Amino acid sequence: MENQGSNYLRELIRVLVRNLGILEKSDASCCGVTISQCHAIVEIGRSGEV
Repeated sequence: MENQGSNYLRELIRVLVRNLGILEKSDASCCGVTISQCHAIVEIGRSGEV
């Protein structure tokens, strides 16, 4: 059974990272993925469907 508190914290951190732009361009460029693409991938993964 998943801990709801840890899931909530994870979600808050994800939103904070996205809103503050903590991800640096150099962190995402190693794989040829832009920051916008990275956020899109995360959101698709969270929703489970396109």
